[in-house]
Amino acid sequence: MSNYNKKRKSYGGGSSSKTNTPSIPLGQKDSKKQRALLKPFGQVVQEAKEIWNKLRQKDLEKDVRNGYVTKIMELIKGKIWEIVSRHDASRVIQTIFQYGSLEVQEIICSELKEHYLELSMSAYGHFMLKSMLRHGKEKQRNEIVDSFKNNFGKLATHVTGASVLELLFQNRSGRAFQREIISRKKYQLLAREFYGREFSLFCNDKEMDVKTYLRKNPERKDGILGDMRKLLNKQIGKGIHHLEFSQTFLAEYFELSNELNEDSSKLEDMFPSLIEGTLQLASTTAGITVMINVLTHGSAKIRKQILKQLRGRGSDVAKHQNGYLLILKIFDCVDDTVLVRKAILNDLVKSVDELVEDVNGNKLILHLLSPGANRYFNARDISILNMKGKYSKKDSNIRRAELLKPLKPALETVIKTKGSDLLASHNGSKVLYEYILVNSGEDEGDNNVKNVEELVGGKDQLKNIKKILKKDDGKEVKGLNKTQIKKLLDLC
Repeated sequence: MSNYNKKRKSYGGGSSSKTNTPSIPLGQKDSKKQRALLKPFGQVVQEAKEIWNKLRQKDLEKDVRNGYVTKIMELIKGKIWEIVSRHDASRVIQTIFQYGSLEVQEIICSELKEHYLELSMSAYGHFMLKSMLRHGKEKQRNEIVDSFKNNFGKLATHVTGASVLELLFQNRSGRAFQREIISRKKYQLLAREFYGREFSLFCNDKEMDVKTYLRKNPERKDGILGDMRKLLNKQIGKGIHHLEFSQTFLAEYFELSNELNEDSSKLEDMFPSLIEGTLQLASTTAGITVMINVLTHGSAKIRKQILKQLRGRGSDVAKHQNGYLLILKIFDCVDDTVLVRKAILNDLVKSVDELVEDVNGNKLILHLLSPGANRYFNARDISILNMKGKYSKKDSNIRRAELLKPLKPALETVIKTKGSDLLASHNGSKVLYEYILVNSGEDEGDNNVKNVEELVGGKDQLKNIKKILKKDDGKEVKGLNKTQIKKLLDLC
């Protein structure tokens, strides 16, 4: 017999005997179903899923939907904890909790009540807990939150547990755009555990926050900040710091460390791990505070890595409600202006016409044109500009001139083509005013008219600007006060 026939016989291909015929393997989907049925309560889950496929249709009448909920409850009652952590069963139970009556919700809660903490750290079970927090009644929500007591730190450093805390943070009272899940006071009491055992033991006043406590008891600084740092480093190591509740603690830690003169090396040790999340951090109020601290107190190497994260995204970041602050601080403290030009300014040059009239982007241009003009900046902007780091050595005027140079040609083009239109723009008029103020020879007498004429692109443009400034005492001009309008008219 040839080797070929031997091989065929060994695989059953050459024999006519039925006993040697191999079994037909199951398809992938069939095999998956078979394995699911072999799990505990596999048949129950399978039947519940078949009903659930009908239940989740959006156009069902209420009575029909209630009937499906009842059928599923008859199948799973008494077995909910055993199956809720399975990815398929969890979705079924989430749906019947959402659409079920109060009685149905209470049955589910009673079976899961002793397992809330464990459920919050389950890969699939935590989705069920989130559903209960979103759709449950106040009593049910409070029972879930109470189960987290003395375990906030454990949850805050657990990937799935942290996502549950993020849901509570995002839906605490006082945020009009969200449904309230937990009161602000209850969340604050729960979150006190993040400050460590020392704070919990010695601060008996539940109304006192950690800042007030440390101002009164500075000798507790090392213990409390040390406990915070341990938890924050764990969060950063697991990537949890992209969540906003974690960023709030990070921002608070930096603020306390700066206020209490904490050893700067302890802060700087955290910087390299935070840089990869630059864009995520820069998008939130707390996160931008963190990044401003990293930028201000970071070395030239750290600043270079931050700029690398922003390369090609300068325009988008500049127009963001929080992101522009990062670029504002870069303009204020980074000495390597060549690197700033390559990473950010080249991108900003392409969109100067948009930035001039953008509520956030125009602040960057105004800062370069007139850095001491605080009237264009709010309290948060000014506090950030006032932060000083030990690594900035270059004279601020030299830095500003070097940054403005590549931006100036594009800015000139916008002024010459849109000068009169900018007066009707609340943000654009400020740029026009500062541009003329900075670039015109204000003390040059008659030559001043010629200078402004050149700046705005000719006689016709200047004539239109004058006309708008004079009409109804400048009522058509947006963004400038009467003193500025008068001064601009005098310059023209």
